[in-house]
Amino acid sequence: MAILFLLAGLSACETRGTAGGSPPTPERAASKEGSDGPPVPLSQPVGIGAGSGSALAGPELYPGKNKPGQAPAAGPGFSIDDTGEVTLNFVNADIREAIDTILGDMLGVTYVVDPRVTGTVTIRTTKPIPQAALIPTLENLLASNGAALVPSDGGFKIQPMDVAATSLPPTQVDAAAIGAFGIHVLPLRFASAVNLQETLQPLIPPGRVLRIDPARNLLLFSGTGIEAAELQDLVSIFDVDW
Repeated sequence: MAILFLLAGLSACETRGTAGGSPPTPERAASKEGSDGPPVPLSQPVGIGAGSGSALAGPELYPGKNKPGQAPAAGPGFSIDDTGEVTLNFVNADIREAIDTILGDMLGVTYVVDPRVTGTVTIRTTKPIPQAALIPTLENLLASNGAALVPSDGGFKIQPMDVAATSLPPTQVDAAAIGAFGIHVLPLRFASAVNLQETLQPLIPPGRVLRIDPARNLLLFSGTGIEAAELQDLVSIFDVDW
């Protein structure tokens, strides 16, 4: 009889333990909570060129992050010394990242990027450069990817080179007065604009345009400020009083 009571008591204890259930192990609990996959953060940073790397769907406006003339803070791809000079360091970077760093972060100007402007850039300055050299530097980076920097309403438009060369306004701009892509006027004193155009045309880079104004004996060059300065040096060789 005593043995029967003892067996009954053990059975009751086992039944209560089973009914209450044992607490799930951490592994089982995690498996249950993550049954629909790992938790996804509500937001995560996305940099320029991240993700699929596809081109922009349409022109996008980027307001400058700093006020013009305001010293920017150092960031990815650049650093600034105590004198305000800049060191650039981009290696296989998305061209839009370089554009945003130079125009938005460092110069604080507003710009619009044409969706057809794509590519990667690599630039490492061996020593700091003045901030005045940033626009010419960006011009060279864009030109290597077939793009141009066009002044527009106090900011810039970044467009494919062929588009920029054919969509510029007819306003004539002195080459010394502008550093970005534009129409640069090169007046001639002695040489004929008609004859000199024929001589210089084979030397004009692809995507740029060299026109003439015969009535006023002018060369009209659509290109970057650096290219216009180089063309002016070349013109000075021919524009002499023989």
